Amino acid sequence: MTSCKTSERLEEYSVAHNTIAQFFRSFSMTPHKASLPSYYYTGESWTKRAVELIESAENYVLIDTFLVGSHVNSIKIFEALSNATKRGVTVKLLMDSASYYRKDRTTALEVPVPIQDIKAMGIDIIEYNPIRAFKIFRLLGLLDRDHRKFWIIDGKYLVAGGMNIDPDSLGFSYERGSIDGMTEIYSPQSAAQMINSFIRTWNLYALEPISSSSFPVPSVDEGLLETEVWLLDQNTETQGVTTRMFDSVFSQAEDSILMIQCYMILTPALLERIAFTIDRGVEVHVILSANHVSARFTYATYYSIKDLLEVGARVFIYESPEGSLLHKKLITADDSIVAVGSANYNYRSQTASREISMVFDDVIAYDRLSPFIADVRSHCREVSEEESLSYRGLAYYLNFMMMQLGG
Repeated sequence: MTSCKTSERLEEYSVAHNTIAQFFRSFSMTPHKASLPSYYYTGESWTKRAVELIESAENYVLIDTFLVGSHVNSIKIFEALSNATKRGVTVKLLMDSASYYRKDRTTALEVPVPIQDIKAMGIDIIEYNPIRAFKIFRLLGLLDRDHRKFWIIDGKYLVAGGMNIDPDSLGFSYERGSIDGMTEIYSPQSAAQMINSFIRTWNLYALEPISSSSFPVPSVDEGLLETEVWLLDQNTETQGVTTRMFDSVFSQAEDSILMIQCYMILTPALLERIAFTIDRGVEVHVILSANHVSARFTYATYYSIKDLLEVGARVFIYESPEGSLLHKKLITADDSIVAVGSANYNYRSQTASREISMVFDDVIAYDRLSPFIADVRSHCREVSEEESLSYRGLAYYLNFMMMQLGG
């Protein structure tokens, strides 16, 4: 989990490449043509758009989500999916088995997973890597989770980010629903990549395998393609692309980096990336969240604030007026680079989970985020060195260690 080579590697990247494009090209990674991104930050806004996309679908809707749970807004989505199947649209829903092991943070009751109701609505749903008692003897197998959240509509639209189909993600502000994000692009090229990834994942557990011939990608409307996106899909065949996404931003930033992170559980190598960038004269701001779902996430995340301050980062804590969790995973640099998706800044997202990220190097893509960033900053307070010392107790340390793989 440590890497004495991190700084040397980043130094090589920063010398060899002048742009994100050059960095990714050195790994034979090419961008996809795409529309400028549209961003959604609340359960209300994403539910509304999700239903619109489903209702517009003519051929198929493919959804990969980490968590599923009962809520009035998730029911709206399931009803829209059910109606789509009735008019002949193919619907496939892939969820992670972690859905069954959660409690509502406001009531402490188990979050219902309406899988039987979903099936009764005619929606084809499969569980990724089912968690069963006998698997306790295969701990590493249990750690393999599909943490991605992405939607594909008719091979035209790809939406990805941090929102699940559950109460935390889709809850209303008065219910303390999370502040999060989904990023939508029109990009048949990106959709094609994720269709193939979805099929490979689905077929690991399906009784009846599916193939790409059932999910054609239409011809491209060139008039909608306004930018480029690097699509990083971390799965069993592409392990390590989340680390590559981190390296791209930290090696290419020249002036400033903003990190909005819900679960920042640092390793020495992850901290070294931040230290390296600061040593090059780049200002790094880190925004963490109050109002975590459980104390272990607070302890594990806050433990490293002292380390961040010691390497020169400025750390802020977002305190929502409604008591919401800031669940978004976002890194920006130099007012033009945007890296957004499902990956947390931790070891687990680097190694044990399937993750999806989008990277843009586009001033307009960044500018569209500016109102959100400004709003988040308006509810932040900066953490002092004295406060950071209060997060170094035994409970913080134990949870920090435990959550290296569990967070």
